[in-house]
Amino acid sequence: MLKPTHINKERNCSPLLALYLNLAVITITVAVVALPVQAWGQSNAPINIPLAGYSISMRDVQSLANAISKLRPKIIYKNGSSMPSESPLVFYAGLDSARRPTLWILRTVPRHLNSAFNDAYVSALSLAAIEVGKAGILWETIYKQTPAGHEARIALGMKIANVFRLASDQQVVYTSKQVTWLRTHVIGGLKRSVVYALLKAHGLVAYNPAFVKGKPTPGEPAVPGHPGIGGGCDKTDLSSGAWPYQGETLPRQKGVCALIQTKNEIRNPDAEISLPGAFDLVCSSLTKIRIIFGNADRVVRLQIDRPREVCL
Repeated sequence: MLKPTHINKERNCSPLLALYLNLAVITITVAVVALPVQAWGQSNAPINIPLAGYSISMRDVQSLANAISKLRPKIIYKNGSSMPSESPLVFYAGLDSARRPTLWILRTVPRHLNSAFNDAYVSALSLAAIEVGKAGILWETIYKQTPAGHEARIALGMKIANVFRLASDQQVVYTSKQVTWLRTHVIGGLKRSVVYALLKAHGLVAYNPAFVKGKPTPGEPAVPGHPGIGGGCDKTDLSSGAWPYQGETLPRQKGVCALIQTKNEIRNPDAEISLPGAFDLVCSSLTKIRIIFGNADRVVRLQIDRPREVCL
């Protein structure tokens, strides 16, 4: 048996932080909070998962994941005898008078129930995010069409947990197929213009991060208990760096973006493609493909990196 370490029975923190603080000893493989919100330039998998008569897309999954990441639920730990029989590991107990969601979590979770705990946690967070009203019209419609009562709502939550799992699986298959297609079609000697035409026809976008116009972000001043942080450079929107060409001029950056900008001219810029892979509660993965061009503006080689895992 594994017992979560904690100080207070109730914490006001994000689901992910609560999980780290109180369930760090349990191996977590749930699928939600770290789901990447796709930056422009990354290619979304064409996810299609049936649920309650609707077709769930990756955009729908991202919408719910974003809503979950913003939750600040009240976490209450309970002994097994105090947990409801229909949801003995994690239970969404509804909204309080301030519309703050409350989650009951089993105080001690046996290792062999890790997988069931993960699903129950995703289920509870999903129901909370939808009822708070931040998940989007589709999820709210599905929720409202579900019969009232704990059993029906818990069943819906478990189906949503399965949607996240299926979305991750389908995304892995999609990326694998795209990598195979790239190996077959992007071959040495092809002109840059031909490669870009092939990619566009196939629904892929190539970019180069050096040509992305960054957006300076303000820092946060120091306050008691918080040291503060300096300004940053937001390069989430990759659109300005799409389809780099030979002899392209580097963008004029401002603030911190100017400090981190490369000062060297890039005569034959490479083109990169980012393909999202598997994701879970804490981590997501990304496969980067680099098309390297030579002086003649033709493909020299195709470099496919191993999937890179990014964890919160």
